[in-house]
Amino acid sequence: MGLAPDDAYVKTAEDFLAGDVVVFIDKAKTDRLMTVHKVQGDGVLLDGNRNFALTHLIRTATTAELKAKQRLPAPAALFVPVDLSPNTHDEARHLHRALGAQGWVT
Repeated sequence: MGLAPDDAYVKTAEDFLAGDVVVFIDKAKTDRLMTVHKVQGDGVLLDGNRNFALTHLIRTATTAELKAKQRLPAPAALFVPVDLSPNTHDEARHLHRALGAQGWVT
């Protein structure tokens, strides 16, 4: 018996870590940046345990959003790293965090 193709496996939400800066995906929700306080199963506690969000409703803030200090319209989403394979996920997250850190310095 062989392995199933990659698309046969259940995809999980992006893994978030405490300290990650995120925004809601839905435009009807607040556009402010939020910081992950703690990860709990399929959800995260945000902004020092004041808010809770399911991980499929949020995404990591882009470098442009970090500079603007708010969620930006759709074109900014083009800069969100895309997980093309299991091997690139860690690299994409590292690059995104490095670019975010650079934004705080400049």
